[in-house]
Amino acid sequence: MTALAGAVIRNVPDFVRIRSAPAPADGSRPREAIVDGIQDFLHEERARGTIGPEPVVGDSVASSVSAFRMLCGEHGAGDVDAELDVRQNPALKALLLRPGTNPEAQADFSAHELAAWGKIHAQNPTVATGIATGLSLADRVTLQSWAHKLNRLPRNREEIPDPSRRADTPPWM
Repeated sequence: MTALAGAVIRNVPDFVRIRSAPAPADGSRPREAIVDGIQDFLHEERARGTIGPEPVVGDSVASSVSAFRMLCGEHGAGDVDAELDVRQNPALKALLLRPGTNPEAQADFSAHELAAWGKIHAQNPTVATGIATGLSLADRVTLQSWAHKLNRLPRNREEIPDPSRRADTPPWM
């Protein structure tokens, strides 16, 4: 069994269970804000030339939060989400800019995320914080990497590379 299959199988019951947790009563969308903040930050850094087009940890994190939001909506979103929002926690910036293909960089961010969930769970245990603290570091890294790979797949026919065309010719030829 692959690492991805194992991570999914171990955690599917929790992904389903988190839907029983309430969404923010004020109608806010913390997970959407996290993704927007990361994407805006990475766009600015790429425009400045700080990073190139190659994937960074922030790309993986934004992809995994987006995937989690698709599965669970905003159910269980709460205080920890502010901890993971680059607009509210500038210390995340250095972690998000590390190479996305580096498993240690992915693990460093995941460790920060797990610690944040642990702190919130200790203060106010909920279904969501219990699930979040139960997701292992290895599973977090695996799921982040998978979400990022999935997010980079072609979305429509035009984005699918034509293997018969030479890479050095313009697309209109």
